[in-house]
Amino acid sequence: MVGLLVVILLGIVAAIWPEMVLLGFALGPLGMAWFAAWGLLPVIAFYVAIILAGALVSWPLGRLRWGIGVLAALAVAFGVPWSANQQTDRAVAAWTAGDVRPGEPVAVDGPVLVRLAPVFTQGRKHPCGPLCQRLLYSGAAPRVLMLPPDREDETAPGFFIERREACPPVPGALPAVAARIAAGDCLVEAPTPVDRATLVYERTRVFDHDDDWRSWPWAQAIRLKRIEIRRGLEPEAERLYRRTAVIAKRLSTPFMIHFGGTSLPEGLAVIRRETANDTFDEEDGFQRPDEQVFGDAVRLSAPEPMDLRATIRAGLPRPGPDKTHAHVLMNEFLDSLWPADAPATDDDLALIELAVNDDRMDNFMGLSEVIHMRDQVPPSLVRAMADRLVRTPGVDYVTPQIADAFVALPPGEAEGARDRLETIARDPMAYPKAGRALSRLADSGPTVLPLLLDVLAVAREVRDRPVERVTVARSLELKVAAEAERGAILAFCRLGPVARPAVEDVLWAMLEARLAEPVVHHNIDAAIDALLSMGIDPAALEARFGASDRWRTVSGRIWSFEKDRRVGRPFCGRVLPPPETAGPGDP
Repeated sequence: MVGLLVVILLGIVAAIWPEMVLLGFALGPLGMAWFAAWGLLPVIAFYVAIILAGALVSWPLGRLRWGIGVLAALAVAFGVPWSANQQTDRAVAAWTAGDVRPGEPVAVDGPVLVRLAPVFTQGRKHPCGPLCQRLLYSGAAPRVLMLPPDREDETAPGFFIERREACPPVPGALPAVAARIAAGDCLVEAPTPVDRATLVYERTRVFDHDDDWRSWPWAQAIRLKRIEIRRGLEPEAERLYRRTAVIAKRLSTPFMIHFGGTSLPEGLAVIRRETANDTFDEEDGFQRPDEQVFGDAVRLSAPEPMDLRATIRAGLPRPGPDKTHAHVLMNEFLDSLWPADAPATDDDLALIELAVNDDRMDNFMGLSEVIHMRDQVPPSLVRAMADRLVRTPGVDYVTPQIADAFVALPPGEAEGARDRLETIARDPMAYPKAGRALSRLADSGPTVLPLLLDVLAVAREVRDRPVERVTVARSLELKVAAEAERGAILAFCRLGPVARPAVEDVLWAMLEARLAEPVVHHNIDAAIDALLSMGIDPAALEARFGASDRWRTVSGRIWSFEKDRRVGRPFCGRVLPPPETAGPGDP
């Protein structure tokens, strides 16, 4: 719309004062030289051509210039883009003229040479990428050679499958391929003569006058991507498949020119619009062309659970930290192997026991999921799982799962892991998981009260340690101590009246110390919640802190407690009975 207004305005100026337009055009090169630095030269030239056409036609025509001048300007405005786009269309047709799209998938009958243009990828990738893996592990090709399009070597890295007891790692392997590799179908690389290939699969990118918006408006701007399969190494060999996706930047009319770029030249110089004859998007084309070209011959199914069970039982040695080996498959898929709607079988239990006893187990996510199903698992296996989670060093990043393991331990046995939990309470990497983990210990009942009191002592020791200056490490340490303290207090709150004899005095002392500090600590609310949950009368809180300047904080928390109890909202993980139905042991 802005472009239309500009054309109309300049057309009127050209019709009324053509002399000024010609004078401006005579001085134009000077102005254009300055605008060229901004990339506006094509746009200025385009509009000058439109105005000049209208001015030259309308000047000698007197009154007729109102119609003929504008018509001449519009003819140039639309004629130049139309003429340029005709040339672009002919170039696109020439690029796609040789495409071959057979109705049936291409059959693979021997080694395949894959020539892919290098692309940027995040992380380390194996040279045998998804297409190479699909060709091999689907059984379509006995060997795949990989060679960039710009290389004409006589030999190339060749990949094939070989049965071995231990396989080298394959970073980024497809899931189904990873399961096959873990089971012993190794991906092996060896130099191979290029002339052994019976098919050549080539994927390229071509640029033809790929000019951006700084270019002259009538220049072609085309880029394309192409997939081609030949039966031979020579370019003139029989072409079995070719698909070309062309993206052309066609010249727009002035009506489509608009403002809104991130800078002045971008806003004024948008005179191109992209069109494409083929998308080659991820669902249907360039990103995964293997299934489009070869059909079901390279389609891989997801690994079945029983295949993973067999892989895990194989107990393959661990040559390196890679996801193709049994111990990692066990880590990642153990929870998915658990029957969702059926009781655990002897086969399931044997698999879990194998995982627990495998010293290569280092993830524990799947193992912690099984702990939630402990009602279907023998107590001896539950103890083994929990003990493995609690006592294995270096897995503090699964702190909530460690808390589950504490809960899974029979009463009294968590005492032996006290030093483990104290380590978590001191570890900056455990923030902010430590509080959540500790609060969940309330599920195991009052037997964990000594352990939680020890955690409070550790947090207090960390907080009160004198330091010369506060560093980043010290700040993290204080955060972990506060979070561990909060988790223990929330556990007291969830335990309710049963925790009162052991922790009431501790909570009163903590609350008095926190309210005396100049900064309101976020654990004040947790301590008030725990006291109220244990059955402390709100009047006792008012008697102690009613005259304090922090009474507003305490009274606000008491109000929240009363409101939650009236509406039946969970408080510290438990729903408290309303006052009129509360029993003798309830607050």
